[in-house]
Amino acid sequence: MQNAAFEGPLRSVVEAIDTRLDLSSERPIAVAFSGGGDSLALLIATVSYAQRVGRRVVALTVDHQLSPDSPGWTELARINAGKLGADWKGLVWAGQKPSTGLPAAARRARHTLIADAARDAGARVILFGHTADDVIEAIEMRASETPGLGIPQVWGASPVWPAGRGLVLFRPLLNTRRETLRSALRHHGMSWVDDPTNLDSRFARGRTRLRLLGSTDIALPNVETSSPDLLAFASGVSFSEWGEAHAEIEALQALERPDRFRALGALLTCVSGAERPPRPKRIARLLDRLAIGTAGTVTLAGALVVLEDQCFRVMREVGDARSERPDATDVFDGRFLSNAVKDLDWLKGKMRKLDPEGRAQLRHIHPRQRPSLPVWQDGDGVVHLARNMGGNGPLIQSLAKARFCLACGVAQREGDLDAL
Repeated sequence: MQNAAFEGPLRSVVEAIDTRLDLSSERPIAVAFSGGGDSLALLIATVSYAQRVGRRVVALTVDHQLSPDSPGWTELARINAGKLGADWKGLVWAGQKPSTGLPAAARRARHTLIADAARDAGARVILFGHTADDVIEAIEMRASETPGLGIPQVWGASPVWPAGRGLVLFRPLLNTRRETLRSALRHHGMSWVDDPTNLDSRFARGRTRLRLLGSTDIALPNVETSSPDLLAFASGVSFSEWGEAHAEIEALQALERPDRFRALGALLTCVSGAERPPRPKRIARLLDRLAIGTAGTVTLAGALVVLEDQCFRVMREVGDARSERPDATDVFDGRFLSNAVKDLDWLKGKMRKLDPEGRAQLRHIHPRQRPSLPVWQDGDGVVHLARNMGGNGPLIQSLAKARFCLACGVAQREGDLDAL
């Protein structure tokens, strides 16, 4: 199997990879490799690039255990990855599957498994084989059957949290049609997996793909980069070490409508530690409230928004959602990286047990922010703030700022991730 034979059809893909990845990095490049034609073409292009710059490629294949044929598909993926010269790891979505919402659950499980495996391998960028056809299908689904579905972007944050923290999804095939890739594969005798569920009319994706078979006249949106105005707004948002955000209302309102929704949704999500932003209708109502500019507070998606003249603060609203903490061994409440997560809790209900140093530090923190602060309780029942917050507890690191910058596209290349 000669990679050079595919250089003509995939030359633009290799060039796209070259513009985003860091030539000097020694980290491996992770590729989500389903074994299908799109991901096979992507893996060929990625290995071609990696061999030129001296980097290792790790192909990650998920067996969803939804078909009796999946073991054979996984084995073919392993064989093809080995022939191309990539390392390979098989991942399994084990356990009982949901009776409803299966495609969404499978997608979340796939992204989580791949994110965990990529991090374990030391990668920060995961390449996915979505094509221009996937963009067309997403536009169609968003307009008809699935209004909340997002449009794939060339470069963006992992959609799972906290498993995907600090990881970027890179889709260098988004400007290439699926049939162009598969024609090249067929010409060179390559074989791949065709999952029949992709054309299964029981699911929205299958129905959409069937309707669009052979379509060539749908214009593609900009899937490349964030707007300069969004990048400027993101750079102007300030964050405290405990994850509170402070932004100007006028700067938010000056953004184009899609960017306003994206920026405010990202702020709410990143500060609250939730996995995904609230529904667009709820963001729209909050935007209307901000436009009026009346002082007050609004709670949404685990976040508390405090309006103050021409600015607004976003902080964590604890409420009673203790059971909703994201599951991660080194992330507390979806907000703080720590090596002592199991020993941390919220300050809510423990104010009277707080040590004198902590009580003094609280004077510098907004009263509505205080209940959500992470604290540690010693054997004598005394409660301490984190050491880097003026207390005696374990060290913590807020993830809010880096996550927000990544969600808004501040880092557009692998080398930019070091600055987050």
